[in-house]
Amino acid sequence: MGDHQIRKRHSSEFVGEVLETFNEKTMTEEMACELLRIKRARLYKLRRDWLRRKRGGEVSQLWNRPQGDFRRFSEEIEDWLH
Repeated sequence: MGDHQIRKRHSSEFVGEVLETFNEKTMTEEMACELLRIKRARLYKLRRDWLRRKRGGEVSQLWNRPQGDFRRFSEEIEDWLH
């Protein structure tokens, strides 16, 4: 399974708990990677995103993408589609 499938394998709460424990340094990166079934680089990227959302008060929104990440059509095309 690919790393991008983490949201299908685990709940956002479980991932948050693992990241919290890893961030507090009470869990090794090997243990966190094994629990989440992801590679080391993905763990640190996920942790970085989690910390950013946590600072912004968006912990429950772990799987949602920020508004700027979506691809958009031009305004003319959006008007035509609607």
